[in-house]
Amino acid sequence: MDPSGPGGSLPPRLLVFECTNDCTDLTSASFLSAVGKQTEVLLRVSMVGPESGSADTLRDVHGWAMKLHTDQGNLESTSTMAANSHRT
Repeated sequence: MDPSGPGGSLPPRLLVFECTNDCTDLTSASFLSAVGKQTEVLLRVSMVGPESGSADTLRDVHGWAMKLHTDQGNLESTSTMAANSHRT
């Protein structure tokens, strides 16, 4: 779980997700099954620095990674997004 590159990043944060609605009609994931159930979440947000000369050098590339520590195991999700920072 590491969407970082040579660019800057925020230190990982340990947070708590609390279920506010019973979602058993939508999913079998236990962390969404009971109102008030709390699950630890590790969240990391970073800048993904492209190599010099890369096609991404003009874009503002960000990434994030999230890991939920559930009683059924770990659920990981990562994503990167790029916004064109060169405005005309």
